[in-house]
Amino acid sequence: MPAQRPWTAEEWKITTLAGYWQYFLTLTFARLGTRWGRIHRVENWLRWVARQGNTHRDRLLYVIRWECGEIGDRPHCHMFLGGIKDVSNSLSMCFILMDNWRKREGVCQVRVFERARVREGANYLGGQNDWDWGANSYEISKFGRTKTTVFFSRCAEETLRQIEGVATAQHAA
Repeated sequence: MPAQRPWTAEEWKITTLAGYWQYFLTLTFARLGTRWGRIHRVENWLRWVARQGNTHRDRLLYVIRWECGEIGDRPHCHMFLGGIKDVSNSLSMCFILMDNWRKREGVCQVRVFERARVREGANYLGGQNDWDWGANSYEISKFGRTKTTVFFSRCAEETLRQIEGVATAQHAA
């Protein structure tokens, strides 16, 4: 990613929350339904995820990028997820999440979040997608052609405000 380009607000938020992200997910839908129906189904699934992780959905941090795919303009989403308390085995949780989404909705890909790649991930979800992605370059190139929406959970926004408050207090001292 060119160093001279300023970050988008979304890239900054994602990078600032890097210490909280646990997983990167891609969710697809076998049955499309309406846009609001898909959003509602993801929210219901996140309630289930929170119970599996010994927390409440309101305590999950996540950012979702909704987009339409290149084949048939098919909606799907990408997500960073954090706030799961009971993660004794992160890899096992990946398979639990994938299996449950598959039984409910469609295909789910889950990876443990790699902190070393946070700038790439921030660029992928919240940026101008100008990173050299190699094998994923085709997926990235469609962002400029398709309608996308980035949404941060309330807990993610609250955590950002707390981080900013601490930074402001430290700077004033």
